[in-house]
Amino acid sequence: ESLLRTLAGILHLGDVTFSATEDGSGVLDESESAHLAFRLLGLTLDGARAAMCRRKIKAGLETLCVPKSKEESVSSRDAVARVVYTKMFDWVIASANECLKVDSKRPAAGGEGGLFVGLLDIFGFEVMEENGFEQLCINYANEKLQLFFNDHMLENEQAAYQEEGVEWQYVEFTDNSSVIRLLEGRPVGLLPTLDDQCLFATATDESFLQVLSKAHGASEGITFPKLRRDAFVIGHSSGTVEYGVDGFLDKNKDLLFSDLTEAMAASTRPFIASLFEAASSNVTPTKGGGGAQQRSKSSQHVSVSAKFREQLGGLMKTLEGTDPLFVRCIKPNEDKAPALMNGPLVEHQLRCSGVLAAVKISQSGYPSRVPFTEFLPRYAPLSASPGVAGTERERCESLLKDLGVQEGMFQLGVTKVFLRAGVLSHMEQLLSDAVSDSAVSLQAAILRHLTPPLRLLRLSSRLLYARLSANLQKKRYLTLRQQSRACSSLTLLISSRLAA
Repeated sequence: ESLLRTLAGILHLGDVTFSATEDGSGVLDESESAHLAFRLLGLTLDGARAAMCRRKIKAGLETLCVPKSKEESVSSRDAVARVVYTKMFDWVIASANECLKVDSKRPAAGGEGGLFVGLLDIFGFEVMEENGFEQLCINYANEKLQLFFNDHMLENEQAAYQEEGVEWQYVEFTDNSSVIRLLEGRPVGLLPTLDDQCLFATATDESFLQVLSKAHGASEGITFPKLRRDAFVIGHSSGTVEYGVDGFLDKNKDLLFSDLTEAMAASTRPFIASLFEAASSNVTPTKGGGGAQQRSKSSQHVSVSAKFREQLGGLMKTLEGTDPLFVRCIKPNEDKAPALMNGPLVEHQLRCSGVLAAVKISQSGYPSRVPFTEFLPRYAPLSASPGVAGTERERCESLLKDLGVQEGMFQLGVTKVFLRAGVLSHMEQLLSDAVSDSAVSLQAAILRHLTPPLRLLRLSSRLLYARLSANLQKKRYLTLRQQSRACSSLTLLISSRLAA
């Protein structure tokens, strides 16, 4: 109930409006949405008005209340919505993890000795009519996952052939490592530059774009449109995307000033108040004075992009310790229409995502590779001459030829046997058949060995049964004969007495 009430409050908060006075100060409009939103969030109308339309500034020992502009008031409203939703989402995740937590005595999932099955599902590349900070973060995550795919399915696969000395024609693919460096590389990567600008009290979205243009004006992968002074264009692996810088700094800071934080912590809704118990780390004390390049005292605050990069780095570290399987979702058309295939669009997605290169490597590559030390003990019994002399490599080659594997279907590296698709399964089938044949032969030999004793045991049992049967019949005969004689004697005795 608390979650639903809070979600409803956030939704109604989006309908809260502000007006501007003659001097430009923001004024909260007392609408039905405002009353409903603040009641759901546990705030009084006066408290919300003071927090969203005024800002406390400390000047020495004095604290001044300065009115915010209409735009600043709207930004405060949006900041409250973002922070409340973020804290609520974190609470849901923490609560779910607590409920699903396994016994502490068992190894943790993903930890040392722990096993787990994970499913990662994220949005694909986003290209909207207007792209902002959110689209940049989503596309950055996609670039990192694309790099992981390239390394795992394309680069590492081909590097294994080169390391083992296998004859191989390198398959080219779209390398997006330069885009990753552009986004996260230090010291002038886009996201580190954004974080640096957020440390300056007087920095704006426009100044961020100017610093970015100065650092990357001649760089490949990023351009700055001449017809639009508030945007930059990045050449992603899936295509170019134009990003508008409006709101970049505020969204990256995602801070609540002290008056807003205090207002939320004083909410009459216990659930919302509990979300802001440890909100001191998100409080930004605004101080007066200082030069144009004065750094904010909230430099200890972790920006959204820094937190996002840290979490993404943890995700990639987890993925690197797994044996991944990939599922690619391809958009058939831009119109979301059924039974409509846009050939060039599909081909572009397949090429940019590395699927075509992966298929080519799979078709011309050697998916099965077995070290010599494992290959010989397992498959040597299939050879007509398993004890052939020579090096491990020579013995493996001799074994493959004995099994009739054609030369184009395998290659021998420095330490491994590389096999085309289907060869290993064929050898496993041969091994299974050989084991079955050996089992039948062994069973027949055992039966032959056990047959004479079994036959003698069977004959002895028959003789024993006959003897026992004869003895029983003899005893029965003697008993019946004795009884018959007794009956005859008794009959004679009775007859003689009756005659007398």
